[in-house]
Amino acid sequence: MWTSNQKLGYLCITAHFIDGSWTLQNRIIRFCLLETPHNAHNMFDMVQNSLRNWKIEDKIFSFTLDNASVNTSMVGHLRKKLADRYLLHHSGKLLHVRCAAHVLNLVVQDGLDAMASVVDRIRESVQYVKSLQGRMEKFDAMIVRVGLACKNHPTLDVPTRWNSTYLMLESSLPFRAAFEALKEADKGYKFAPSASEWEMAEAICHLLGAFYTATKKISGRTYPTSHLYFYEVWNVKQIMEREVVSEDPTIVAMVKEMEKKWIKYFEESFLTSCLPVIFDPRYKYEYVGFRLTATFGGGAEKYLTQVNSVMKILFAEYASEFGNTSDEGDEVVEEDGEGTLDDWNKHLRLKRSHNSNELQRYLEDLFPRRQKLDILKWWEIHSPKYLVLAAIARDILAVSASTVPAKAAFSNAGRIITEQRSSLIPSTVETLMCLKDWFRAADRQKAEPTVGDHGGDQEDDPLEPPKVIMLVVLCTFCSFTKNTLFTTSDWMTASLWGHS
Repeated sequence: MWTSNQKLGYLCITAHFIDGSWTLQNRIIRFCLLETPHNAHNMFDMVQNSLRNWKIEDKIFSFTLDNASVNTSMVGHLRKKLADRYLLHHSGKLLHVRCAAHVLNLVVQDGLDAMASVVDRIRESVQYVKSLQGRMEKFDAMIVRVGLACKNHPTLDVPTRWNSTYLMLESSLPFRAAFEALKEADKGYKFAPSASEWEMAEAICHLLGAFYTATKKISGRTYPTSHLYFYEVWNVKQIMEREVVSEDPTIVAMVKEMEKKWIKYFEESFLTSCLPVIFDPRYKYEYVGFRLTATFGGGAEKYLTQVNSVMKILFAEYASEFGNTSDEGDEVVEEDGEGTLDDWNKHLRLKRSHNSNELQRYLEDLFPRRQKLDILKWWEIHSPKYLVLAAIARDILAVSASTVPAKAAFSNAGRIITEQRSSLIPSTVETLMCLKDWFRAADRQKAEPTVGDHGGDQEDDPLEPPKVIMLVVLCTFCSFTKNTLFTTSDWMTASLWGHS
């Protein structure tokens, strides 16, 4: 959800999928006005209508949403409607995926609350030196005095955004000596952190750095993120385990608060984070079991049992859609005079019967671990061998671990609905948002050949209209609706689109 400067609430739905050439794709399929009240019932109606209009009610694997209660209620309504019509796998128990970026944010915020005094003193210090020109000049003099070679100044954070707090701490730590010198030279500077507080700030920065890296990695749009989430969240967990034995009781208190929140959300979403790892041929079940056992000991068995059970259920459901999934293929029709091969055919059928389950064959061996693996390329190559598992992989690897790609659309919307264009009607906004997003995706595909792109003549994409014609139609439409739409820069952009 997003509120424009027109004070209108918009709902954005982004579809993530892996196409026939095993390339991860995403498209904005709705950017529409949501009538008030913005409750679960109205959201559900809008989502359901959108799925029906696109005819994809039977193609939904999951919804990635923030942890707001209204989202949970909306997904509950959607799960019931779709599961009652047998349109969801595993009765819709995997439908709701909690935004990993939001979960990490909640974990960090709990930790920062325990360290508020240290962060506040550094924030006030940065704000002090940046508030007046004279203070900045005096701070620059201190930098020269202590012999620092830093070119940039510390950045001030937005307190409600932990990532900006991390960047503030990271940029302030190199200036520790300058702040200490400023304390001696400026009697008005009363916010200087103590030596122990600087050390705590360094520990906080190290811990937040892991969260910052994890958030960036799971927020991508052009690579599969669902299997990466497990690796990143466990890196964070390992760093917390190292910091929890710190000699500083304040650091220990901070990390314990973060671990409590981490455990809470792992309990709620371990299936959606563990299952995608099975489709990484380098790790499969073994890595999941290794990590969970190291953290929970004997308590890991309850998680592993559920993961194993759900994987078997998914395989059985997908296999039933394929019909006969054994490796026997078509029955061999014996020609006259070939009866002497009956015993050989019987031997082959017996051998296949012991090794006909794709899931068992896939789990037998681990693919050699390498520095990098194009997981989609691997599944494209091995899809003829694992027909059912490849179908599950295409669904589960396409799941977005965070809502960041959808939220990125709001930044673009803010550049479209400016003060000069505040009269744009919602249908025009949706047209512009979807058109721009689909053009960008098409241009990205042309610039970066996809897996399986062998060149040669290809049919035109029926979903991609001619750009110049579409722009002319859009301009004509907007002139009739009397909307202030195109500026000079827009026409320049239009000419570039037309040229490409």
